[in-house]
Amino acid sequence: MSPTTVEKREYMIHVSYASAVGSLMYAMVCTRPNLSQAVSMISRYMHDPGKDHWDAVKWVLRYIKGTQCWIGIREGFHRYAGVYQICGL
Repeated sequence: MSPTTVEKREYMIHVSYASAVGSLMYAMVCTRPNLSQAVSMISRYMHDPGKDHWDAVKWVLRYIKGTQCWIGIREGFHRYAGVYQICGL
């Protein structure tokens, strides 16, 4: 799954994989323990990530975006105006 061709390596040079994984680790530790398995898996490939690894990071980011309202309502924060704005309520 590591990049094998020159084109794939050039593509991954322009991707901020380590920064995205670091941000996911911060979110996992501070607010989202449900991300621990996914973040553990994608952080294993920090030394030589490929496009498939980057796609996994994007999948986790889409998951967070899709569940931000659900987490707020589930945790009982639905009374706060900020969550109403995020969820579009």
